[in-house]
Amino acid sequence: MTTAHNWHTKQLDYVLAFPHAPIEKDLYMEVPRGLILEGVNNPIDPVLRLHKNVHGTKNAGRTWDKYLIN
Repeated sequence: MTTAHNWHTKQLDYVLAFPHAPIEKDLYMEVPRGLILEGVNNPIDPVLRLHKNVHGTKNAGRTWDKYLIN
């Protein structure tokens, strides 16, 4: 399209783009092996609640797109 209409384009790259968008629902992840958590009462199968979007989640791209549009 740009060639056909002689348009000029620019490319942007956002560093850590997905974490900029707010989370739509609660996200939890398992604690990575080898990470030691201080102050955890029950160390069996602890999980972390995420406060930001991360790459690799199913809706990270969609959430980022909605964040840019709004």
